[in-house]
Amino acid sequence: MNEPRFPIDLVVTADDFDVGEVSTLLASSAECGYINYHAALSQAARTAIESGLTSKGKCLWLLADICSMALKPDSIHNPFQPYAVIEGKRSAIPEDFSAQDIEFFESALGKILDVRLNARLADILWLLKKPRQISHALSAIDCYSQFSLDHDSLLKDGKQAFERAIRLSLMIGKAASQYIDSIRAKLLDTFNSSSYDEGYRTLWLAEILLLISIEEQKSKDIAGKLEALSVQAKVEGDFYKSRQFLEGALDWHKRLQDENQTHRLTVAIAETWVSEAEIRAAESNMVAGSFYESAIKEYRKIPTKNRSALGVDNRIHDLHQKMNTANQLALGEMEMIEMPGIDISDSVEASRKHVSKRSFPEVLIALANIHSCAKVDDIRDEAEEGLKHSVFEQLCTSTHLTRDGRVARRSLGLYPGNHEDAEYSQMIWQHMLQRYNQRIELVTQACILPALQATNLEHRITEKQIFELCGLSHVVPHGRELLWAKGIYAGFENDFIASTHLLIPQIEHFVRMRLKHAKAKTSTLNSEGIETENGLSTLLDIPEAEQILGKDLLFEFKALLTDSTGPNLRNEVAHGLIEADSARSLYAIYSWWLALRLLINSIPWKRPVAQDKEPEAHQEVEKK
Repeated sequence: MNEPRFPIDLVVTADDFDVGEVSTLLASSAECGYINYHAALSQAARTAIESGLTSKGKCLWLLADICSMALKPDSIHNPFQPYAVIEGKRSAIPEDFSAQDIEFFESALGKILDVRLNARLADILWLLKKPRQISHALSAIDCYSQFSLDHDSLLKDGKQAFERAIRLSLMIGKAASQYIDSIRAKLLDTFNSSSYDEGYRTLWLAEILLLISIEEQKSKDIAGKLEALSVQAKVEGDFYKSRQFLEGALDWHKRLQDENQTHRLTVAIAETWVSEAEIRAAESNMVAGSFYESAIKEYRKIPTKNRSALGVDNRIHDLHQKMNTANQLALGEMEMIEMPGIDISDSVEASRKHVSKRSFPEVLIALANIHSCAKVDDIRDEAEEGLKHSVFEQLCTSTHLTRDGRVARRSLGLYPGNHEDAEYSQMIWQHMLQRYNQRIELVTQACILPALQATNLEHRITEKQIFELCGLSHVVPHGRELLWAKGIYAGFENDFIASTHLLIPQIEHFVRMRLKHAKAKTSTLNSEGIETENGLSTLLDIPEAEQILGKDLLFEFKALLTDSTGPNLRNEVAHGLIEADSARSLYAIYSWWLALRLLINSIPWKRPVAQDKEPEAHQEVEKK
């Protein structure tokens, strides 16, 4: 990436490379898609330049670059993104190409009889050539619509290609009407002939068709076929696949604005979770409890006004009881695991090994559980023990300042041994915060960052993958999946400034929703009858918070997010006080990891997340 490859001012045309050679090169990589085109072309480019054929090498490099870009068809103005970004370097994007490069692309368009390459050439010309030429967009549409619709093609580049063709056609309008009609007919014919045995192909085709106007009866037929396939999957015991098809059918009924069918399918999706929970209870009550919670989450998507006719509230009540019973039984399934501790240097290496050589999403489960989180009782015991042996700290007053010099809190000294008053409790709290902050710094450097680096080294985590996981999580409310996904994904991009600003408000919303669902009061009504939602600091102080969140998580939220003498990330972000260094600090990185942990550990995996314990080397980190 960004490697010097040829003279910047070197001008080339399509006459500078062998069309037949490139055609043969691409033909051998056609089954594998654009990424293999890039690999083949870039290798040929290096060989050409090493042989002194600089002009030929540049031609091949330019073709390789346009094949390396990742297509994001839902973006109108920026559909091509770098395939990789690592340590400040990235692969090619459209803005890298000069005016001479664009002229080369225009001279090369159509010379090679390969629809993938010509689609990319035409699309790049449509984006970059000034003034724009409709012919370039039409060429791109024509080439994209020639992609295969078989299962493997859709899985690689085909789905994005057809989506891009449709969006370009809709953007252009009348001039592309013949293409949109042809694409619609091709997709419908392929959809109608697809079968259950072809995996998710039918669902993918239905998702593409959602982008095009389809007459009402055909839309109902599409929804009906997807629902029928979901029934077949459920009969075979594949509840995940059944839900995927049901959600596809649900999207079509939403498009038809058919509320009755939408709510009916929502109930059906919820009941797949119930059925799976009942089956999985024999293996793990922990998993069963998670599935019941997923069912409840699904039922809550039905508006309150429509619940009575469907018996939703009664069903939610029943499922709550089933979930509570399963969770109580799950306690008996857990086993205590004690591990010997080792020093920090070993912990860094252990962190890398802990996530290494794992497949996705297992690697995320390992990363999310790389550390066991704070135990408030242990921290309090350590603080009391430390204060007991420090008479100096008990006698002296202390003043806590913010980064910009404001006094956040003052602590008065007290007579040693006086442990009954509020001042002693406040002093203990301050010592707990100090120990917690030290632990965060240590854990983030010794455990989280090494594990994150190892994960990024072995895996290409995508926003789409995270988005799909958010849809499965119990902590992510419906409608918040994209915000959580972008925040979590930003961390994998090492963009902790973005993750901090995205995730901390979502954590606050998570707390508020948990309290609301437990019937706790989360708002304030003033004398004029105006009701205002309380902020996170107030929410964490209500009596029900400890029971609902658990005392350990409650402590972490207070210490990390709202206490004025700690990182205070929530208030710093909410009031616009946070600076860049704080937004990407060790505390900010830890808050990202904590959000990842909440997400991952709330997903009903096929095996309990508790089995993925932190590596042995981390136990000693807690004591450092």
